[in-house]
Amino acid sequence: MTMDEMLRIVGDAVTELTDATFAEDTADRLIVATLPPSDSDWAAVREPLRASIRAVIGRFGELLSTGEDPWTPSAPKAALDYARLLARQGIPLSTLLLQYHQSHNAVERELLQIVHDAAQPLPSDELFSFLGHLRRLTDSFITAMTADVTRAYETEATALPIPGNAEHLRKVLDVLGAAHAADDIGGYPMAGRHMALVFHPSANGDGEIDPVLVKSASRTIADAVGSHSAPLIVVPGSTEAWAWCTVPSAQPGPGAPKVPEQPGLRIAVGPSSPGIEGFRLSHRRAQRCSSLFGAIAFDVAVVDDREPGTATAAAFVDRLADAADFVRATLGPLAHDDADRDVLRQTVRAYLASGVGGAAESLLVHRNTVKYRLDRVREVADAETIATPEFRVALELAHWYGPKVLAQD
Repeated sequence: MTMDEMLRIVGDAVTELTDATFAEDTADRLIVATLPPSDSDWAAVREPLRASIRAVIGRFGELLSTGEDPWTPSAPKAALDYARLLARQGIPLSTLLLQYHQSHNAVERELLQIVHDAAQPLPSDELFSFLGHLRRLTDSFITAMTADVTRAYETEATALPIPGNAEHLRKVLDVLGAAHAADDIGGYPMAGRHMALVFHPSANGDGEIDPVLVKSASRTIADAVGSHSAPLIVVPGSTEAWAWCTVPSAQPGPGAPKVPEQPGLRIAVGPSSPGIEGFRLSHRRAQRCSSLFGAIAFDVAVVDDREPGTATAAAFVDRLADAADFVRATLGPLAHDDADRDVLRQTVRAYLASGVGGAAESLLVHRNTVKYRLDRVREVADAETIATPEFRVALELAHWYGPKVLAQD
């Protein structure tokens, strides 16, 4: 049996470890051995660590099995993401490196068993030669992995301007991971109703989030929505910040206080929702809304889930091909991308929202102009079609995404 053949056999066996409980068991041991006790039992770290272990082992097994150059590998995305997560949680780099050292030892123990099972026919001198070669490969591989994840950690840590205590971010991540149920985080109460905010730098900014702007904006918004406590603010990365404000009531969309625009920032707003699950829900919805920045057909500084149509647009942000098919099939001739059809779409959209009078007021035209335009719409879509939920959804998608979903011919 040649050296390459043995490497392929070992590589296939190593890859099988990704389907076993090895990653889960190793992650559990590393958390106990390398991290301090936590009320949440480090739930926010556990699954990313498992994913990192599976990805690194899978990469090593792949290199051995395929004969690809194993001396200069690059770390898989899951390993880099885990390194960045530890940086955001304020966990020292030395802890990450210790975890790699202990994982390396665990993998080498598995390798010895794999080689023992696979290399029975080999003479002792060939076996020792193979083990020496395999040890050099694993050492080279783990050196490359630790170099990559160290760079990822240091880059994230350098760029991470956390206002306040990194412990707040760790607790927030635990809560969002459904693993923690604290009464408060840094004095911010988890009882009551929450409205989540996601901040990004403005489109003409330098791409870095400014914690000073975020802090000022969060307080201004908290005052605007009638919050009775200071907002909770954390910065999970260099280009994004999160905040939560308590709100005094359910505040349905039309009657809710508007979130004012803030200089230098784009803001996504989640719905107000009660309790710890509401804390999570509002954040998820705000995150979804934040994905609209750069995707929609017009520039906007605030995207608010509470505003009509926003949640519909956000639901399709990663399914624009489906949205385009839906819009064109539902609106028919009204789905053409031209100025005349745009006026008709905006008119019927405003009419469905607030009637003839409301449409005239919002569009700054006479009531008779609205009626004339509606008559034109009815030439291609009957009243029954216009009244369907599908027609309303299609109008919203056309409004938000414009040429990305409209017919161009």
